[in-house]
Amino acid sequence: MKNINKYLLDNLWDDFLKLQMKPHIFDDYCSYFNTLINWLKKHIDTIGDNLITKYTLDTILHINIENYISKNPDIILSHERIRMFSQTPETIDSFLMSLSDTLWDLIKLYSGKYCPACEEGELYYVIFELITAKQKVLALECGVCGWAENIDETEWSGGLVNIYPANETDLAAYGVNKNQS
Repeated sequence: MKNINKYLLDNLWDDFLKLQMKPHIFDDYCSYFNTLINWLKKHIDTIGDNLITKYTLDTILHINIENYISKNPDIILSHERIRMFSQTPETIDSFLMSLSDTLWDLIKLYSGKYCPACEEGELYYVIFELITAKQKVLALECGVCGWAENIDETEWSGGLVNIYPANETDLAAYGVNKNQS
């Protein structure tokens, strides 16, 4: 199994490195996001549904980036060639985790509130879809420790969910003014 994972990582990584040579990849956040998403779609069968789901890549594969791109992502495009492409990942998991973090960082809408659990991460808006009820709820999540809370600042206890990014339209639908939160 270890040899299969190494082979998989080596082949994916070799192809991933070619992305940095694409024209316009680092021109703007939308171009960068779309380049990474298109690469992921190209390799979705190779990576497999289990890993795609494990790293919450499934929920952002088909979004329209124009509706989600963060105006102030935690990414500096001029540093991405070094951050994402200069060091070979040790495992397929570490590679996919880094890719997932990057893609999510490009679309997160931050609340301006810091996590009450770890006090390090700024909470960002997400849509939790309750698996059992197919009900959607706007919530806040910490990318550092995983803390989740309801909009009224009570701890999330709603059970198993699918997690989706929230955009400005979602905030408005739930009556949240991002500038006042």
